Amino acid sequence: VWVWHITNVGGRRGPLSKDSIRLYRAAACHLAADIGDVSVGRLHRSIVEDYRDRRLRAGLASYTVSNEVRILGVAYRWWADRAPLQLPPFPAVRVKTSPIGNRHTPSRSESLAVIDQLTGWGRIVAILLFATGARPSEVRDLRWAAVDLVRQELHLDGKTGRRVVPVSADVVAELRKWSGESPDPSAPVCGVSPKTFQSTFGS
Repeated sequence: VWVWHITNVGGRRGPLSKDSIRLYRAAACHLAADIGDVSVGRLHRSIVEDYRDRRLRAGLASYTVSNEVRILGVAYRWWADRAPLQLPPFPAVRVKTSPIGNRHTPSRSESLAVIDQLTGWGRIVAILLFATGARPSEVRDLRWAAVDLVRQELHLDGKTGRRVVPVSADVVAELRKWSGESPDPSAPVCGVSPKTFQSTFGS
């Protein structure tokens, strides 16, 4: 019911993006398969902690598990607002997250293979990182006002100041497809909050 609601009605702050809905649906599938037989009123801290520990032992990234626990909390609070009886607050269960170090530099073919599997904002960010060699923070902070699709240039702000980076016609085509008709010049190109960006691509 909650998945239907966020898909068709939205969250507390209004309609959700397609990427957010896809993320919520994926998390809901894992949660339902693992603890779907537990009633909302019996969702105690120990059950959430056991779920967290099982997912981590299965090899899931800590950021992924943290998002799943967060989404479980969103669904719990949604149900608590509508439950006939008052429910206790959702248990505060922490998932320790840390950046994953990886010294492997992917080849061009490996990078393109990954990009080919991506959709939405993750795809456009990966394309820009691959095509420009920019730091993740530079792509995170890139606004549409700094994108010149006619001249095929990006104006990136980094630690060494602003620089102009040319991009190929293929990258311009991806940006046009992603931007829509007339993007807000002050809006971030990636289309997500800095926190969401950092949880996926780092800073």
